[in-house]
Amino acid sequence: MALSAISQTDPTVALALREASKATGVGFDYLLDTAMRESALKPDARAQGSSAAGLFQFVESTWLGMVKSAGDKFGLGQYAEQIERGANGQFTVSDAGTRAEILAL
Repeated sequence: MALSAISQTDPTVALALREASKATGVGFDYLLDTAMRESALKPDARAQGSSAAGLFQFVESTWLGMVKSAGDKFGLGQYAEQIERGANGQFTVSDAGTRAEILAL
């Protein structure tokens, strides 16, 4: 079922999932199945009543934390440096424009 769904979606989504699989070592089928379940393979999917967005429905705080901890490894070091973790554990970005760029990745 997953492979038939991929043929009906934007080809850039399939390419992005294949590249992500190669870059991370996570199986393509796993990424595909997860993205189908979370967003029906729609990169612009947004959850109602939550900040969850994108193919994998990351919430903002999870995405900021992932970029902070793994950004260097994936060429996003310039963004990782801009993310601070406060005493309360929350991730923040002081510049609103940079925050928007990070969340749009």
